[in-house]
Amino acid sequence: MASNGDLQFRHRCWGLLWKILTLRKPQPEVDQSGERESHAFKK
Repeated sequence: MASNGDLQFRHRCWGLLWKILTLRKPQPEVDQSGERESHAFKK
């Protein structure tokens, strides 16, 4: 049986992997940064 800490660590690793995979999708980075900039200007 895995300890609670081990499960949390594994969950965090999978979260990071999922972020990396979703970020690596063929998406124009310029659009993403542009969206962030527009959000910052709106505030």
